[in-house]
Amino acid sequence: MGAGSGPGLTGSGTLDAGAVTTASAEVDAGTNQDLALQIDDVTRVAMLAVTCNRYDGSITIKGGDAGDPALVLTGPIFAFGAVAQRLAASLGTVKVTAAAAPATPASVSFLIATSLT
Repeated sequence: MGAGSGPGLTGSGTLDAGAVTTASAEVDAGTNQDLALQIDDVTRVAMLAVTCNRYDGSITIKGGDAGDPALVLTGPIFAFGAVAQRLAASLGTVKVTAAAAPATPASVSFLIATSLT
């Protein structure tokens, strides 16, 4: 991962996952949508990836716990292990919110790898 002609990083390895969950939502401008991911035990999350069709700060995601922070998407999210687990106390339901501008719908996708135990 990195710039075409600049700094970057490399790595390799495997990630053992008992299950992989994918979900996506298209959210109209100025609205929000609850997306049921059904992952209440975030200690089982081994990897979390979130991508969107725009990273201009107009899209936020928020986990299902009242104390979860609203994460503004200014780029894709790729988090592993304990870091992924700190992004939300619950991923049972995630709220995706699109600002009123720009007026085009937002498309947000999730890829989550979890362990069985």
